[in-house]
Amino acid sequence: SSRASGKKVKGVFTFNGKKNKQLLVKVAISSASIDGAIANLKTADKYHWDFDGMHAETKAKWNKELNKINVTTDNELKKKIFYTSLYHSFLVPYRFSDIEGNYKGYDHTPAKAEGYTHYTVLSLWDTFRGLKPLFTITQPELYNDIIQSMLSQYKQTGSLPYWEIMGNEGGSMIG
Repeated sequence: SSRASGKKVKGVFTFNGKKNKQLLVKVAISSASIDGAIANLKTADKYHWDFDGMHAETKAKWNKELNKINVTTDNELKKKIFYTSLYHSFLVPYRFSDIEGNYKGYDHTPAKAEGYTHYTVLSLWDTFRGLKPLFTITQPELYNDIIQSMLSQYKQTGSLPYWEIMGNEGGSMIG
């Protein structure tokens, strides 16, 4: 295994396999460290190479989330629009801490989420009107982690986030 570091590092991989043969790849990341990425990768081992099993589990998780609100209507189009919108509302924020609780702090050095999961892409622009109340009802455990993530930025920088993205403050979209 080779390692490379620096700015604008790229990799090219060539595989001498047969045409139409599957190439299976597992990838993991951590904003904090290579060791965090390796730890994240090890959590994926429960699936081994069972894509169908992972797909079924992921689908079940999404259905559990989407079924927190039950819409009753004969209008299938309205139902489809509602659940598509609900799905979109659950896409962000993203988990930013790795399996060990580490994440890239606001000074670009590793920080640790103690007792919570650190989240990123904390859009605050006008989300207090609809999205945040929705989360308090449908995602109370997630919402606590979001608040802890915001307080972590405050502790590290002295400011609450405006538009936090991947351990960086965008400085716009106040809420």
